[in-house]
Amino acid sequence: PILYYIVRGFQKKISLRKNEHSELTRRLDISIKGVEQAKKEHDNLKNQKDLPEDFKADAVKFMQQFIVAQEAQVEKLKKKIK
Repeated sequence: PILYYIVRGFQKKISLRKNEHSELTRRLDISIKGVEQAKKEHDNLKNQKDLPEDFKADAVKFMQQFIVAQEAQVEKLKKKIK
């Protein structure tokens, strides 16, 4: 019985590490896709002609801040994975 519990403990630790790594990888993929989508929306917003210039400037500034925050999150996740 003691050997069983020791082996089972190792199995649980290995399983937990593997699950944490796969979860971080999944979150990283989602964050990267979010950054790409935000950049597309940023470009679309810049190219819209029918928006007032002051609103467009504020929206572009907000999108740039959002992209910077998302990229920081991606870098943070990359560091956690390593």
